[in-house]
Amino acid sequence: MKIIKIFLLCLSLTFSTSAFAVCYVSDPTGTPLNVRAKPAGKVIAKLKNGTPVVLIDHVAYYDRKGKAWIQIATPDNKKIGYVFDDYIVCNFDDVW
Repeated sequence: MKIIKIFLLCLSLTFSTSAFAVCYVSDPTGTPLNVRAKPAGKVIAKLKNGTPVVLIDHVAYYDRKGKAWIQIATPDNKKIGYVFDDYIVCNFDDVW
């Protein structure tokens, strides 16, 4: 399933006429941001502050505690996962 998502991401980056927002990790705790398999799920990667990411889905997913999570791809496109939405900053004026 993850391979299919990565393939679709690469395909959309190659052939899509829509642009992606330039987003960056901005974790106020100063620790690497956990990328999770599902909202509040298992950690699959960690990203340092300032790392660019691709916003996969603009719709937030909420966990049982009401915290918002968004789906992103890591810069190398090897991992697609969820991060706490307050720790990602997007500039919609700059697009990929």
